[in-house]
Amino acid sequence: MKPAWKRLAVRWCAPVAMMVGLAAALAAQHAATPARKASPLEAPEFSAAVGEAALAELRAGFQNHNAEQVMAMFERGRLAGWSEMRDRLQNRMASYDSFRMGYHLESTAAEGGRGTVVAEVELEGVAQAGVTSPERRSATLRLILERGPKGWRIVDYSPRGFFTP
Repeated sequence: MKPAWKRLAVRWCAPVAMMVGLAAALAAQHAATPARKASPLEAPEFSAAVGEAALAELRAGFQNHNAEQVMAMFERGRLAGWSEMRDRLQNRMASYDSFRMGYHLESTAAEGGRGTVVAEVELEGVAQAGVTSPERRSATLRLILERGPKGWRIVDYSPRGFFTP
């Protein structure tokens, strides 16, 4: 018969070795995962980078044909008519095959916890064959942003009918 210490060693070696191996694998996986780069929209202070990121996110939402992504840039509790805008945007997106959006950032300004973005924007709706006509609109767009729990979001914009006719 084996001594008691040998029986205990045999009984515990496999589980301990498995736990050490698992810990090493998890540590290697964690080290291989790159740190998430903070978005300018999460910055504590308004800057031109925040304005650029807001416009880029709007463009991505339109080009991804994703009304929720577009609406995520607007602060629900602070933008008058948010629900109506969401409904109109969803209907508009359903009417077009795709969208293209281009912009040129003209200026940004920070004042009293708000940021203002002025940009020349073009938005083109690519028609569904036989259903809608192509649509192109352009305007000097003015966005007012405030920092909230989800970062910098649009609380007002003009002209009001630009995104949702």
